[in-house]
Amino acid sequence: MLPGPQEMLREDPNRAGVNTHIYEFIDEVYTPAPKGYKPVYLSHYGRHGSRCDGGFAGYDYVLEALKQAQAEGILTEDGAALLEETRKVIAEWDCCPAHLTERGVYEEQELGRRVYKANKDIFKKGNKKVRVELSTVPRSIISMSAFTTTMASLQPDLNFSYDCGERYFGYIDNGFSSPHRKVSKKLMEEMLSRESPDFDALFSRLFTDAERGKVLAVDKERFNKYVWQIAKTAQASGLTENVFRHLPEEVTYYYWNKTVHEIYFNHGNSVECGADRMARTEPLVRDILTKAEEALTQGTVCADLKFGHDFPLMATAGYFGLEEVGARLSFDEIAEKWYNPRNIPLASNMQLVFYRNAKGRVLVKFVYNGVERHLYDLKAVETVYYDWEEVKARFMPRALRLATLEWQDGGNGLEYAVVQEPVFGAMQSISVLRFKASEHTLDVIDAPAELSDSTSALAQKAGALAAINGSYFNVKALTPTTYVKDAGVQKGVTEDSELFRVDGMFVTNGNGLRIRRCGQEAYSQYAEGYAEALGAGPILLSDSREIIAAWPRTGFYADRHPRTVIGSDDKGYVYLMVIDGRFKEGIGTTISETAQIARMVGMTEALNLDGGGSSTLWLEGKGVLSHPYDNKKYDGYGQRIVPNIVVVR
Repeated sequence: MLPGPQEMLREDPNRAGVNTHIYEFIDEVYTPAPKGYKPVYLSHYGRHGSRCDGGFAGYDYVLEALKQAQAEGILTEDGAALLEETRKVIAEWDCCPAHLTERGVYEEQELGRRVYKANKDIFKKGNKKVRVELSTVPRSIISMSAFTTTMASLQPDLNFSYDCGERYFGYIDNGFSSPHRKVSKKLMEEMLSRESPDFDALFSRLFTDAERGKVLAVDKERFNKYVWQIAKTAQASGLTENVFRHLPEEVTYYYWNKTVHEIYFNHGNSVECGADRMARTEPLVRDILTKAEEALTQGTVCADLKFGHDFPLMATAGYFGLEEVGARLSFDEIAEKWYNPRNIPLASNMQLVFYRNAKGRVLVKFVYNGVERHLYDLKAVETVYYDWEEVKARFMPRALRLATLEWQDGGNGLEYAVVQEPVFGAMQSISVLRFKASEHTLDVIDAPAELSDSTSALAQKAGALAAINGSYFNVKALTPTTYVKDAGVQKGVTEDSELFRVDGMFVTNGNGLRIRRCGQEAYSQYAEGYAEALGAGPILLSDSREIIAAWPRTGFYADRHPRTVIGSDDKGYVYLMVIDGRFKEGIGTTISETAQIARMVGMTEALNLDGGGSSTLWLEGKGVLSHPYDNKKYDGYGQRIVPNIVVVR
């Protein structure tokens, strides 16, 4: 049993760095597989190895004060030692922030050896193909190289394939949302307001004249913080000295406590914000599980190796509910229940190891940082071995279930579905309509500002069968801010202010729908020959692929909002879809989540239209199917006045 957090830090103060602490290797002991089961496949996610600090981290702030004190002859022996240690950390950093250090290379080589040794029967007796995907960040690339090169040296006939790019980075490196960040900031401020460590004590340790030392340091709290930041990556930077020895114990604990709360609350499965954070790791979980299923059924590879970062690894451990590291805790429980120094050190790693018997049944076990882990929410078949079918049923993201929508007859050859269920870890309310392109026409209606109206009102005036709101517009002037072509007449242009999200358009001559990628200057050209066109974006799907390469991870893209989508499939259907948002009954989605839902309901081509308070889907005889947000009530009556819509005739 672990000692408490204070005792853990006294045993080794270097652990105070939490996620910047070096990997502590242990003697790994594994439970034999149940009788008759042979290892057949390995899925691995590894965080990069030890690195230097990600920024300059106040090095110059500390260095300047200590050098001046040395010049004035007021450095103590401790102060002189810290000055030299600071110089060593800076030398390792050397204008290469967050680069992999020699210690990091060693860790990845040793982990490659250990993972291979623990699973060598998979590599020796099965398919020799090993599929590798990784983050685009250099420290991950070098970590992968050290890991796989070691494996290759142990078994030269292994066949590695490598992929690295934004497509993979989008799910390998997932983060947390802006609303989550706001909750985190508030709770952290409240906690820290109750803490008051003695920031004066450090100066008596470093300076013979403590008061002069405070003057040189300018701000005593910042100085303490920066010394802590130097100390937390000292081991990773190759120092054998315990730089934390310079700091008072209560200061070391203060910053450890702050860090462990931030890391767990922002990326663990917390009581307060865990549902939102778990949703953001669903693409990674989905990829891990679907690639495992593919490998098990098709025998395409013997192993999938992913190399990335700490935050998505933590979130994935929380998603699966791995014993200890994946515990579900409230903010107030973190320090006393989530302090194991092996929870998320540098080079942290997780494996799913799969076993099959002669009858074809598959079991899987979870290994995290060299320790077999039980799952909190699932019962093992035997010891640490879980039934693969039960794991899939429990953990496969629920968005996959949208592929089996129960379509209802909307009259006139239209079909619709309205669903409300947890998707991406939160309640979602989704309304979608589809029709055969060969049986109906699609039309853009753009109204002058003085005739702008709600989506349903404009649709009914036009004698439409169904309608959805159009693209982005100036809410005050009620004029479009994207390219619009209505009945062959151009009504709007895409403004510079919209280029951060508008990257395409849809065009139609009535029957069918074509989504085209184009820049600002190409809209008129790309709409030539078509009577109806509407600029919008971003493009969500192309040939059923989620287009993620250029999507930012903040704001409009990464926060959850109501969304409106138009799309088509390869079976001749056109789709209109609204995802409600900003209600407890329907949280809303990020752009990535919107693309996933569009694909799950059947679209292969999809374009994002105006969302937020504009999002409205209307069907003749049924009324408004979605729940527009403008009245901030989940009642279906909160439509916004809009200048353009898309109608079905």
